[in-house]
Formats: sequence, structure tokens, C-alpha cells
Amino acid sequence: MSNIFKFIMMSCALFFTSCGKAQEPMVETRVDLRALPTNAELATWIARLRKTYPEEYRRSENKNVLKAKLSQSSLARKLFRTAQETSPDHASYFALLSESIRLATMADKPKSALEAIEHLSRTHAIDKSRKQLDLFQHFSSKSIRISIVGESGGFVLPAVQEASDAQQLNTAMEIVEVGENIADRILDKNLQRKLAEAKELLTSLKRQEAAANTATRTLKVTPNDPTANLNVAKFLGLRRGEWESAEIFAARVDDKEIRSLFVRELTAAKDTESILQLANDWWKFGETESGAVKLQAKELAATRYAAIVSELKGFERKQVETRLESVVRHHVVAVRIPIVNTPKTSDLPENLHKGLIAYYPFDGNAKDVSRHKNDGTVHGAKLARDRHGSSNCAYQFDGMDDYISAPHQEYLNFTLQTYTVSLWAKVLNTGPAIHFIGKDDLPSRIKWILIYTRHVAGTDFSFHTMNSKEGPHFSARHTLKLPQPQWHQYLVTRGATETSVYIDGALVSRSAGRSASQVNNRAPLTIGQAEKGGWLKGLIDDVRIYDRELIPGEITALYEFERQKK
Repeated sequence: MSNIFKFIMMSCALFFTSCGKAQEPMVETRVDLRALPTNAELATWIARLRKTYPEEYRRSENKNVLKAKLSQSSLARKLFRTAQETSPDHASYFALLSESIRLATMADKPKSALEAIEHLSRTHAIDKSRKQLDLFQHFSSKSIRISIVGESGGFVLPAVQEASDAQQLNTAMEIVEVGENIADRILDKNLQRKLAEAKELLTSLKRQEAAANTATRTLKVTPNDPTANLNVAKFLGLRRGEWESAEIFAARVDDKEIRSLFVRELTAAKDTESILQLANDWWKFGETESGAVKLQAKELAATRYAAIVSELKGFERKQVETRLESVVRHHVVAVRIPIVNTPKTSDLPENLHKGLIAYYPFDGNAKDVSRHKNDGTVHGAKLARDRHGSSNCAYQFDGMDDYISAPHQEYLNFTLQTYTVSLWAKVLNTGPAIHFIGKDDLPSRIKWILIYTRHVAGTDFSFHTMNSKEGPHFSARHTLKLPQPQWHQYLVTRGATETSVYIDGALVSRSAGRSASQVNNRAPLTIGQAEKGGWLKGLIDDVRIYDRELIPGEITALYEFERQKK
């Protein structure tokens, strides 16, 4: 048996394992996730919780439904906060969040329940999408008040996206169907339209998967079948981005032009002319296809076009711009899994990667693309256009209750002598205090915050640190007029002896005032608010945190890079 035939058979076997069965593929389990407790272990810990909070549980079971729901909501929040202060390795952690989910659901608090599910999914190997589906099924019941149904409807589309990203297409489709019931109940035509689009896309993806599945069976009998090889190649390359494996199958396709596409995609063209030709050829290929493959090929062409459009002129530029406008950039369901998304760090000067411990580019989500992957959770904030006009590349906050949070991590506690915090913001409100980002723990009064504060003399932009033993310290402060609603880069960097404030790459303040030496708490990182208030009305983008001081040349380079980067 030839080596290539063995490779094809091995690939087919792997493919059967992942998508050849009728049931839903198993959820990929990250190696760093903790195993689930047994039912007996969970029951034991829930019993301990009931003994620890006897009065709260008693009130949550009040025969008066309204009083019971209020108590359930209060206890759910209390258990959630306790979980945030507990190590995920402790046996009580899973029980705390599980009970928080159950009580929030009983209290008709979908947002709180989903937040607890999100936190639990980051530490334990739960089926997040299935838990979300169960929650939506509960809140789609006709016995639930319509206002609560409407609130839950706002979380349906992100859940569909997450399930499809995880290749749980059956679960994603079930969430769509429950979402349709919710949309019909609240008469939300926009949600109905988007769910219809999601269903169509999911159907296309399932057909593509079925075709590739059939092709793998064909290849077991006739490994040189050109049509079967092409179907597998398209699935592996266009759907999964596994170009090296895809090219092996494409090599057995009769059409030389199609084979060339896979080879050139694998070798990664560098110059503008080659990239343009590759993009044009993918576009042409997409025109000959249908369903998911058509969307995937054109979306791939669009990513190539977007990288070079600014370098084109005349007819070529106009043609590319027209094609880019015709591509649906942000499908309700990603047509390519995994999503091809090149972080904004790709062209960052090499020295500015050093010491980067958190980076939230907000490119369609709140993921941390630094090495730590400490992803954020969005609480109400909406994706919006960034300072370059790119859709869904910044977050907008309503000034009332919107924020983004990321779990506590020790490296985000500024016990180090040096650090840097940088972000872009467009401020729309004029409240007494506007909090951009912070890590604050009200009970212990230990915190750090990047903040605007208004007073008689004007407006202070400052970096505020505090330790209950050492008192508050404005490590750096700059008085200015509250800016017009325009984008600005705000950066604070702490050296060994002083703290400096930069706005739009320019030094505006330098202070030798000391910083609290131990800003060490277990609070989450929050963006758009801090101290349970100071809600920002405006937009934030490109949040970076370094564990070192940036020197003036680096600050200038970072500002110029982010100012021009699109």
C-alpha cells in the first residue's frame, strides 16, 4: 500500500471520527479544563451550601412567588460572587456556579444564568452550548413573562454562533429553532430575519459536511476519485483552514487550476500582484460553486483583497472595492470554522510584543489574543464601528449597565514595580466619574482604575491606585477639558520612580507620586465601568496591558501603528 494511500485512509478515519456519525460530534475538551464532579459529589456540596446559607435558601423557597424570585435572584448573585473569590480547583466552585445558574433561572434572570454558565465553561468541561439551549428552552415557555422572554432573546444569536464555532451544528440548529419561538412570541422581526439567515447557513454547512462525509466513504473504495478528493479538499481547506491536509486531496483533482489554488494558498503569496491573482482566482472559483463553499471561497478572497486594496489603483481597486462591499462580512453563523481572524498584533513592531500580558482588539468579540487567552465576557455592550470605520471592531457602552469583564488573574494585580495600560476610547457622556478600565475590590478597598473625574477646576484624567493600608494614590493625573466625542488613545506607563500619562502618543503629565505598592485583589478586570459604577457612555477599542514600562519611542510607535492600522 502506497504512503499516499495510507495517508488518505488515515485522514478518512479521522474525518469519520469527527463528522461521520449521525449524532452531534463530541465537544472538543481543552486539556486545561477540570473534570466534572460526580452527581453524588455535587449533591454533597449543594447540601453544604444549604447549611452555609440556611436563611437565604429558606427565603428562596417562599410560597409567595414574587418573594421567592427576589430571594432566588439575591442568592444567585451571592453564590456567583463567592465563586469568583474561590479557586476553580476547590470542590465547592462547581457547586456554587451550578446553584447560581439554577437559582437565576428560577428567578427569571437569563443574563445572570448565562454569565454563570460562561464562567463555568472556562474552568470545567461542561457542554456550554447544551446548557445555553436548556436555558433558552426554559425561557421560551409561554408561562414566562414576555419581558423576560425578550431579554433572553438578546442572547440567542451569540449562542448560535458559539455552537457553530464549536462545530456543534445540531445544537446550533436547535438553538435557532427555540430562538424562532422566542422571536415569534415577542414579535421581533429583526431577530426572525437573522435566525432565518442562521438556519439557511447552518443547513448549507450540514450539507457540506454530509458531502465530505460521503466522499470519505468513496475514497475508502476508490482513493483516486477526483470528485471525492475535491469535496474533502474543499471541506478541509475552506471550512477548517487545514490547507496542508487539504492539498494532499487536491493533488488528486483533475483540474490543474483548482489544484493550483490549494498549492498557492499553502505557500502564502507575499507580493501584491500574487495576492491579487490568488484572490481573483478564489473569487472565480466561488462563482462556480453553491451553498457553503460559494460563501467560503468568496470570504477567503475578501480576506486577501482587504490586505491589499489600499495598494491598488484604477479599475483593479474599483473592482476589488465592489467585491468587498458585496461580501457578507459578518454572518450570523461563521461559514468558515475555525473563523479566520488575523489579530491586529500581526504587524506590531517586535519589541511591542514583549511584556504584553493582555490584549483585547475587539475584532468581533472580547477575546484576549495575548498568550494568556484571558477572554472577556460581554455584559450588554454592543459591537460597533471602530475609529477606522470598520464594522464590529469596537464595543459601545450605554452608560447605564454595559461593561466587559475578564476573570481575575494574578498577573493583572499590579504588585510589580512597572506596568502600562493603553486603550482607545470615544467618550460620549459627561458624568462626574467615567471609568475606562479597572480591577477593583470594594470590600477590601484595593484597586487600580483608569478614570475621568470632574470637579470645579476641570476634568482629571488619572490612573488611580489604592491599598486599604496605604491609602489612595493618584499615581498620575492630568487636568484637561473633557474632549469632544472623538477617538483618542489613552496610555499610562509606570516606571521605577515615576508615572507618565500620554494622550494620542504625546506626553501630557509626569508624576513622581508613588503608587500603592500592593494592588493585590481577586476582583475581575472590568472595561467600561469600575467600582460598580462610573459607567462609560461611549466606545472602547484596542485595550493593552503590559507588565513593564514602555519607553517614549515605543509609545510613539504604538500610537502610530494603532492610528494607521485598519
